[in-house]
Amino acid sequence: MRGLESKNDLSYKYAKDGKTQTNKIIPNIPIMWLRLRTAQRSAVTPAIVDSGFDGGLYSDDKLPTILEEETPIGIETLYSPGSEVKCEIFKVRAWLIEEKGGKDKIDIGQILIYVPIRVRDLAENIILGREVLNKLDVALEHGEETRIYK
Repeated sequence: MRGLESKNDLSYKYAKDGKTQTNKIIPNIPIMWLRLRTAQRSAVTPAIVDSGFDGGLYSDDKLPTILEEETPIGIETLYSPGSEVKCEIFKVRAWLIEEKGGKDKIDIGQILIYVPIRVRDLAENIILGREVLNKLDVALEHGEETRIYK
């Protein structure tokens, strides 16, 4: 695997020591740090990398606060085993940043945020999907580190 090559390349350590609600240990989790900007607000947040999610970001319970006063661009229904989740869709500007709020490093342009209409469908953590991953050259290295090359 190649090393970090340009000033825009990024590296994030996996989140460790995850547990389920029944205290089962789960594998380390790849994350990326984002700066999100709407016309009125911005936020810095980590997001869990999930290549099984087709969209840009799937919202947790905190992300909708930066979307207040924004108008959704549409509504879409997502499907998971045994359920349907109706979501409002918002378009935001996004950058990958240095871990925990450092400098903007990689401009990933406009992305879509899926915000479930029912509160119970909000995720525990923000989920970053293939809409973003497909814009990047990403390497998940040995369950320890996520590297992004640009």
